[in-house]
Amino acid sequence: MKYKENQNKNTVLARRIRPSYNELYSDNESSYIFGKSGILKREMMDLVIKNTSIGKRILVIGCGDGPEVHYIASKGHSVTGIDISEEAIRKEKEIRVKAGLSSAGINTMNCDFEDFITDVKFGGAVAFFVFHGNGEINDMLLKMAHLTGHGGLNAHLYWTALGEKSIQYTLENGKADPIHGVYSSIGWETVAYTEKDIQTTTIFGENAKFKFLIARKPAINGLIRK
Repeated sequence: MKYKENQNKNTVLARRIRPSYNELYSDNESSYIFGKSGILKREMMDLVIKNTSIGKRILVIGCGDGPEVHYIASKGHSVTGIDISEEAIRKEKEIRVKAGLSSAGINTMNCDFEDFITDVKFGGAVAFFVFHGNGEINDMLLKMAHLTGHGGLNAHLYWTALGEKSIQYTLENGKADPIHGVYSSIGWETVAYTEKDIQTTTIFGENAKFKFLIARKPAINGLIRK
């Protein structure tokens, strides 16, 4: 499996919106929340945690000020969180100290995912509302998959564009979904995939729906390498 290490439109977009996220995390004292999808996020993280042996790190892409990072750490797992906003990472560390949370096993950093370099193979990875169905995300999804060890899970919550601008992957329901399509194309098992709690919005200039996906990387010779 290969992914390109050159800059793409997804990274250009991320860098363009960084100031707005810095403003959000510097001004909004109540940003440390799971949001309306909190119950679903916890269910998804619990699946990733259950599937990841102690000693293997879990990666949180777009960790914000740390709610997912702290939740995973509270379950006894080491966790790495990255976010494009330096204010978000500053606030995560501040919240951690004020709450008296142990820093053991927690590592957060200000970094674009495309610039993130590590030799670690993570036991699992989550990306909540980070990658969307805009057709410019293949390399980032392949990189996320590449950083995950055999048998590990990737969990996504996302808006998926359904119009002609999307990369057209035909699923059983006949709708385009580039995120699900990428994982299918590289032979990952679909553990969970649904439009539970469907919401309709307009994003990327197209109709979109709120979905979640959990996919598992194939094991080696039928065995999961932990």
